[in-house]
Amino acid sequence: MRVALLWFMLTISVGLFVAMLLALRNYRAHNTMLTRSKAVVEYGWAILPWVIVALGAAPAVRRLFAAE
Repeated sequence: MRVALLWFMLTISVGLFVAMLLALRNYRAHNTMLTRSKAVVEYGWAILPWVIVALGAAPAVRRLFAAE
């Protein structure tokens, strides 16, 4: 049951991440004033919080799978 809940939350998180990146891409497509070098920085700042959350959740997920 816990593993099913974990997969459900992972699916929601991945969906939100993809939606955020698509919204950022859509915004950049309509804003022609932004340069290419700023795009890398924007995508980096968009990905950084997700990496932090993944690293913070990794010990709990490992412990959850070890308990099964």
